[in-house]
Amino acid sequence: MIIYQLIFSGDSIPDELKPFFLMDVHALLNSLNRSNQIVYKDNVVSFTGDKVYIFIACPGEEVISNGLNFYAKQWISNIEEDYSLKLSIERIGEHPEELNGSYLEVSAYILYGNSYLPLRSLDNFDPIPLYKFPYTYSDNASYYDINMWHSNYDNVYAIWDRGDINEPYFKELLSSIESQLTVEGIKICNRIKQLTNKDCYFYLFNYDNDVPDACPSCGGSWKLENRILDKFDFKCDKCKILSNLGVE
Repeated sequence: MIIYQLIFSGDSIPDELKPFFLMDVHALLNSLNRSNQIVYKDNVVSFTGDKVYIFIACPGEEVISNGLNFYAKQWISNIEEDYSLKLSIERIGEHPEELNGSYLEVSAYILYGNSYLPLRSLDNFDPIPLYKFPYTYSDNASYYDINMWHSNYDNVYAIWDRGDINEPYFKELLSSIESQLTVEGIKICNRIKQLTNKDCYFYLFNYDNDVPDACPSCGGSWKLENRILDKFDFKCDKCKILSNLGVE
């Protein structure tokens, strides 16, 4: 990963406008986050004299060199105009974690909800940043379908993980082949197949060690003789579903 700082320079922002400025910055960072052009949702914002510094982590250098996405550019333009500022971007370092897989170089994909980046390579489990991938949402140039599904998955998982509100119900949402969360995820996998002509497997969450040997979708055999990617014990090539023994 590459660490950058976004520097907005110009007039000092009055205290009474700073909350509105931070809301606009939040919208800018959200637009970058939704396409995985930045890695973390929470970023440090520092007001220093007539400059504002925002520290971001990007999967690769091409995020900056090839240009930010359309929505981010629009928010930058709005911020510059509304607050009489000018943006510059400086590279300040690297992080050893690699998050820069290419969708072109893989044989198949995994839609994996238990991850900050939900699209993975079936070859080596490398994360694939969405900005490198064709847009998946048909109504506009975005990844809205993946973003909303992943947000719902995160929220359901968080409630289940706390264990204090109807834990069996939220576990069922995560692990049932018939839950709306699973159905929507499989739809996304099918859409990815249409876009790339490569299979996309859906990861079906499991916390238990008593998984039936029959695929929960077609009833066929799906238990693997050997675990793959050091994660998955079950794989149905007909239904394009993966799962595991015990929690991941």
